[in-house]
Amino acid sequence: MQTGKLRVYLGAAAGVGATFAMLDEACRRSERGTKVVIGCVETHGRSKTTALLRQLDHSLTLAQTLDVPCIVASNPGIVLVDDLGRHQNNNPAAPFHWEIVQQILDAGIDVLATANIQHLASLADHVSDIIGLAPDGFIPDRFLLDAQQVELVDATPEAIRRRIAHGNVFGPDDLRPQDADLFNSDAFAKLRLISLEWMASHIANRTNESHDFRERVVVGLNSNTDVPSLLRRAARIAARSHASLICLYVSDPLHESEASDIDNIRHEVHVLGGTFHELSGNDFLSSLANFAKVENATQIIIETPHIPLWEQLVRRHSLENFTDKLTGIDLHIVHTPKVRLRKTATYFASSISKQRQAFGFLFGTLSLGLLTTILTLNRPSLSVTTSLSLFLLAVVSTTAIGGVVPGLIAAFSAPFLVNWFLIPPYQTLRINNGENILELAVFVSVTTIVSIFVSQTSRRSIEAKRAWNEASTLASLSEPTPSDPLDNILKLLVKTFKLELVTIVDTNDEQHQTIAIAGDASTEGNRKPVFVSPISEGIVLTAYGDSMSADDYRVLQVFIGHLAKAIEQRHLREIALAADALERADELRTAILRSVSHDLRSPLASIKASVSTLRQTDVTWSEDTQQEFLSSIESETDRLTSIVTNLLDLSRLESGAMQPAIRAVSLEEVVPSVVHYFGLNHTNLNLELPADIEDVAVDPALLERIISNLLDNAFKWAPRQSTVTIRAHQSGNYAQIHFIDHGPGISQEHKQLVRQPFHRVGDKSQNGGLGLGLAIADRLVESMNGRLELRDTPGGGLTSVVLLPIYRRFIA
Repeated sequence: MQTGKLRVYLGAAAGVGATFAMLDEACRRSERGTKVVIGCVETHGRSKTTALLRQLDHSLTLAQTLDVPCIVASNPGIVLVDDLGRHQNNNPAAPFHWEIVQQILDAGIDVLATANIQHLASLADHVSDIIGLAPDGFIPDRFLLDAQQVELVDATPEAIRRRIAHGNVFGPDDLRPQDADLFNSDAFAKLRLISLEWMASHIANRTNESHDFRERVVVGLNSNTDVPSLLRRAARIAARSHASLICLYVSDPLHESEASDIDNIRHEVHVLGGTFHELSGNDFLSSLANFAKVENATQIIIETPHIPLWEQLVRRHSLENFTDKLTGIDLHIVHTPKVRLRKTATYFASSISKQRQAFGFLFGTLSLGLLTTILTLNRPSLSVTTSLSLFLLAVVSTTAIGGVVPGLIAAFSAPFLVNWFLIPPYQTLRINNGENILELAVFVSVTTIVSIFVSQTSRRSIEAKRAWNEASTLASLSEPTPSDPLDNILKLLVKTFKLELVTIVDTNDEQHQTIAIAGDASTEGNRKPVFVSPISEGIVLTAYGDSMSADDYRVLQVFIGHLAKAIEQRHLREIALAADALERADELRTAILRSVSHDLRSPLASIKASVSTLRQTDVTWSEDTQQEFLSSIESETDRLTSIVTNLLDLSRLESGAMQPAIRAVSLEEVVPSVVHYFGLNHTNLNLELPADIEDVAVDPALLERIISNLLDNAFKWAPRQSTVTIRAHQSGNYAQIHFIDHGPGISQEHKQLVRQPFHRVGDKSQNGGLGLGLAIADRLVESMNGRLELRDTPGGGLTSVVLLPIYRRFIA
């Protein structure tokens, strides 16, 4: 069903004339013959607004309550709804008017509506600062962005004050001081300015929405961000820049966020007209920078970062590193009222897995402990230099296994162990020999340098392996794929990133229909997703498994591009298949009409003529003549029954409704019964059925139909005095039944054509027909895992061969 059209009259505040403008347009449409239904209109006692309302010749008025079933049942041309940002019946527990209007639009009904700028979700904070009062409702920006037309209703402060003085805005009993104050202050002018700016950005977005040069604003969020305030600020910046809003939430793998919090943020982003992405990473700013590069962002918006003092003293803090990566991207740092301490990025963030780091800690502890024990037992025979060399080997090994963090801990632990156990005086930290102090200092320096170099080498090795994996993955994606590559791409995604589960869900459907899934489905309810990203409008990709680094996002975007293409191809294939089915159905209907127009009318005409003749009272017919007429009626009725039966069978076969009940059947059980019927009408019928043929896997009722159709076809085309033969034998895993006639036969180029419904080559059969016999037989044989072959009869004619699977081999 086509969605209805929405036209919204937008005002800076109540009283500017949005309701009057909506009713004025409704009156014009009513005069043109449109049926106007008043869903919910509030006049507030304004005389001119009330007068316009009375002009409408409406069939339904609902003063306060929007009853969607009642509105749909009235079959209106257009529905009027006042104040989209207000709750139904002013009940906070009831749905908003805009939510009910969406249901009306989904029913295919057009709507005229009004809205106040203060109810727009992205402007809620700004309006609250201006008027000192939080709005009592909200309208998602996306809802107005999807409207076919938004018209700004504006009025100057002087004009509003004149309306108030004349009693055209507030009634005597409705005027509240705070309402009048709004129009006598600078607040109304600011609201007008906001309205004009929003309308200008809305027009610009409509103008540029089909172009690629629109700016892209990325807002970065994590668990320490003041989300509502930052999101609304970002939405306003995006609106002023005519940009698309993209939200990235970076979750800390060590501190999982509540799923409900993520859902609330996703909903808030959707309300503001943006797209939501979720990524797991231990470095928020690095993840955001890499994401912004992949998304070709032009602006980034973040909350004011808190940099600890120790981090500023030890190294360049993360914000400086972050800005170095933002080539060509503008950075907005928003100061929010509530700045909370954020978890800083780990300085020694490593590409090495946590399991490997844990093993490095374990190895370092055991190796240093064992080495200390052995050297302590042999310290009279070993020098301090030798001991330090052995400890250096243990530290380097620990670094190579677990990375820089276990390595540095081992590097600083080893000198204390050597000093305590191996340098006299023992079990103290005093050192009597200055040479030993120098040796320990050199050891700490060397182990630290070596640990860092080994860690960097290990990290570069891992990065090189990742780059190789990326290259091989991209190569795999570029390889030729089957007609529907979606499942293969998902499997490759799971394999590439070692994920547990990947799902693609269509959120456009209220039931959130799963399009494709790969991995262990039981993971979905037990773990939080590590990656959530939209593929296209309403299609969302969700991944479960271990944390993914920001560097992985580039390859993920390639996967998303291929998935979007695969989903689109699947959709186009479904459309093509549906169109092909419709085309085949149309061809079938055309052929039926063509054939039925003659072949059904002919027996009906014969029956009608015979019955009319018998009912004549002015002529006395002899007994023989009456029997002849009755015989004609009977034969034509049988012919008509055969035609209708074939049409019904073809319809069931084409729709897939006919399901054979396959069992073991002996040919001696089926063939003779059909031959017996035909033998009564044709003496020139020969049957050769050996007794050694094994049972076949068929539906006996359908096999009778096949034999009957092929015999009927053979007798129609065979010369009068010739013999039709049925000959059966077993060949390998199939039993073959040959139907042999000596008629005109079928040329090689027509043998495939006659398998199609309503095709009769030459139309020279004696009794005519719809051309369904071979078509139905062919489809029935195919439904029972057999096949029908059309061969030439030696000496002239057609041999129809039915190959049926042997039951013993069929079940093996």
